[in-house]
Amino acid sequence: MALCAAGSLLGIHLAESSFPVGYVDWLHLQPMSFGEFIAARASDAVRAAYKEALKSLDTSPTLHDILWNLWREYLVTSGLPEVIAGYLTHEPASLPAFAEVRRTQQKLINAYLADVAKHCGKVNALHIERTWAAVPRQMAAAQDLSVSRFRFKDVLPGTNNFGRLAGPIDWLAKAGLILQIPVCERAEIPLSAFAKSNHFKIYMFDVGLLGAMLDLPPSALMSYDFGTYKGYLAENFVAQALRSARPTQLIFGWAESKAEIEFLLQGDHGAIPVEVKAGSRVRAQSLRAFISKYSPEFGIVLSGRPLSQSVRGVGVTTQVQIPLYLAELAWRYAGLDMASG
Repeated sequence: MALCAAGSLLGIHLAESSFPVGYVDWLHLQPMSFGEFIAARASDAVRAAYKEALKSLDTSPTLHDILWNLWREYLVTSGLPEVIAGYLTHEPASLPAFAEVRRTQQKLINAYLADVAKHCGKVNALHIERTWAAVPRQMAAAQDLSVSRFRFKDVLPGTNNFGRLAGPIDWLAKAGLILQIPVCERAEIPLSAFAKSNHFKIYMFDVGLLGAMLDLPPSALMSYDFGTYKGYLAENFVAQALRSARPTQLIFGWAESKAEIEFLLQGDHGAIPVEVKAGSRVRAQSLRAFISKYSPEFGIVLSGRPLSQSVRGVGVTTQVQIPLYLAELAWRYAGLDMASG
């Protein structure tokens, strides 16, 4: 007899219990990707054009504008199926639709917190809840448009080191409620050899919940007008998109001297840097520093600019420009397929 089960399974995954080793196959389920959002939300013509853009590595100005507007909707809804289902019961991008999104997201946030309390006990649940709440708060403080490594100070009263927070962070990562990205001090293969256990970035597993936890008005997201802080939303989207495309593949960041790269992808082409820009300005000083030191085969810039087949050579490195909404394409330049299941 075969049994199919879905859900967080926190009682099995995080607690001590017997488990039928060798008799279970795991499927890594992620929030709906932007491509899956397109499939549910857009017209047949837009869906076909989106698929063609992934193959041809080219977008027309008209298609770029359409996808960019849909991407801004996705920043509000992101990819939780219940949220998308409620959103599509209304006129898309309308006030009632966005109000429904925020109601559903808040309901899910409350449900996650109740699940934490169920499996962890009162004291541990409080620590985990405070740690989870600290993630969007710290991300929103990224005034330089780049998310900093996670800071341990003031997350819990009297706590300023990794040791006290290792348990709650590990719990949240295993439960799939955060994306923990190690930061490397050197960009050499294997990247994991140059990442410290207490030096990492943390993102929300769903960028829509990030906006809900920060109480960001959907109108501000749709106008793409929320001060100097929009970089962390774009960065969270990219982390989510990269994880969704290849759920089991490790993703890293890089910080060396005064230069930082948001993401490093390890694949058949070595360590490929991915720099994230929230708008159309793509001046990438850290990427140039990385290229100068490590000469990767490709350097990726994700931004608000359209996708184009034209690339710019920097020494032995080919620099590629990809729009944010096609972030998963970065895996192709790392030499890895995007077929993740």
